[in-house]
Amino acid sequence: TIAYEQFQLQKATFNFLETSNQAVSYEIEDNIISVYNNDFKMVFNKLEGRLKEYIYKGKNLIKTGPEVNFWRAPVDNDYGAKTQNKYREWKDAPKAAKMTTAIKQVSKGEIELRFSRDMFGGDAQVSETYNINGQGVVKVTNDLKALKGNHSNLYKFGNKFVLPEAYKNITFYGKGPFEAYADRQHAAKVGLYKQTIVQQYFPYIRPQETGNKLEVRWVELTQEDGSGLKFLGEQPFNFSALNYSEEDLDSGEERSQKHAGELDGRNEVFVNIDGYQQGLGSINSWGRLPMDQYLLPYKDYIYSYWMIPFKLVK
Repeated sequence: TIAYEQFQLQKATFNFLETSNQAVSYEIEDNIISVYNNDFKMVFNKLEGRLKEYIYKGKNLIKTGPEVNFWRAPVDNDYGAKTQNKYREWKDAPKAAKMTTAIKQVSKGEIELRFSRDMFGGDAQVSETYNINGQGVVKVTNDLKALKGNHSNLYKFGNKFVLPEAYKNITFYGKGPFEAYADRQHAAKVGLYKQTIVQQYFPYIRPQETGNKLEVRWVELTQEDGSGLKFLGEQPFNFSALNYSEEDLDSGEERSQKHAGELDGRNEVFVNIDGYQQGLGSINSWGRLPMDQYLLPYKDYIYSYWMIPFKLVK
């Protein structure tokens, strides 16, 4: 092959999920919120603002998540530009934020749960809203409002999950088959790809951010018995799924001399569903920031996606 290109013939139409007629209820006991019916149960921790259990037809599909996240493991170009220090205020910002919780019964077949966090002493607010229907389908909406103050750029705006080790396979429709980022994507083409979790990690000489898929319309993560979760976006999103945690790949404030081969993969699967991610600095390399169109400045962002449980992949 000497050259190739891909052209969009027509825009896709997003098929919104129909409203469920199945009833769904909720109850609050101390710091635990449970949303449930006969088919599923979702358990949230009010103090953490996090989903702790997602039980569908008797099987727990997650370990934890989704959790608001603005950080990635810095890449070599990040260390060259020192963004690992310049952007550090975002690393644990959601955990340090003051949080409020609101829940309401929208209809017989829908519950709305919202966690709102005031960050940087009220300079910014981030909210994570769950609209849960009677089929156990969840729409997750993330909304960042930059209200005042001056703050650094951010690496990303998204959610991170931890899934059980039983998840082994991925099917996605987006840019692939290899990883892609805002300023490193032209060789990746939109298609339907089937891969394994193990294949997602690229062993750069030094551990760093890796495995992101760009412009993803939907992705299914499945266990060997075919059960799993499907993520579906109204707009294309980023996703990654690795047997390495963010901490495994992050050298910290100074670049360490670890080697990728020294890392042992974990049993759990660490998943990121991101609406936005900054470029890698691949165009003008380290020592300078990436080009302006690939930066994420401190401003308002919003994105949403659907999380759908299933027993069998059709």
